[in-house]
Amino acid sequence: MRSMPVLVTALALGVLAAGCASPKPQDLRYAEDCRRGGAALLASYAAGMSAKDADAVLELIPERIREALRHRVAEASWLSVYSGYEIEAEAAVEKVSWKKWRDGAVRVRAFTDNAYGERARETFELRRVQRKWYLAGLPLAEVFPGAELDPPAAVKDQLRPLVAKYILALAESNAGVIHVALPKEAQYRASRRTFWQRVTFTRSRRIAIADDVRQLKQLNIRSWPDADKSLPIYYAAPGKLMVHYQVPYNWPQEGINELDTLDVMMVFQQAKDGWELARFILQGKAI
Repeated sequence: MRSMPVLVTALALGVLAAGCASPKPQDLRYAEDCRRGGAALLASYAAGMSAKDADAVLELIPERIREALRHRVAEASWLSVYSGYEIEAEAAVEKVSWKKWRDGAVRVRAFTDNAYGERARETFELRRVQRKWYLAGLPLAEVFPGAELDPPAAVKDQLRPLVAKYILALAESNAGVIHVALPKEAQYRASRRTFWQRVTFTRSRRIAIADDVRQLKQLNIRSWPDADKSLPIYYAAPGKLMVHYQVPYNWPQEGINELDTLDVMMVFQQAKDGWELARFILQGKAI
């Protein structure tokens, strides 16, 4: 699991103490209380990311930087790398010295695991603000187009019937269903430019997505995906998700004798009542 820190905070981790004074009993008791609080803080962060609960995670971040990180945390929490996310919190704080707890700024390295058996070691920065410990620095996995997502169940429940509807439309070559669902600007695509078109700077033709759908009736599709059994979701852009299937087919009449892959990509964007189709892309040798 690869991750990168959201922010780098200059913490006073090496504050010099006068002389070599030994800790007093109250210093040790305070440090032990801080270790328990620090471990609980890390555990709460892991639980929040695993539950896709961005609001719960944001409560663990100092208020002065909370709004700046709201969008980043919300997007990252949907990444599949945080499914079943756990932190070995107690081991991470165990060896932190009493002086660092006293100074109110601590950096720890913790081992993390997730549902896919991916193990990593990540750095967290804890800071005391008005007698309470917060996460002043935390690693968040990078969100990029194509990153695999595992959104909350409520989001999947909204997407699943839409995806099933459009898969059925493909299977029946019912181009109208997809055409009317698309925004006007997404109802057409540019054709692939030939060599001579590139040389002569000729513009590509506009091809209706509906025509791509109608062409599917000529292909030998091995099997269409079942959204109830598989719903592969990826990050497309802020506020947009992509469901991407790879469908095997051939088309001997056009010389495609070996199995080829038809990429079926549905891009959804957030709407008032859930999600709506933003783009529909079909790619393969036949299209």
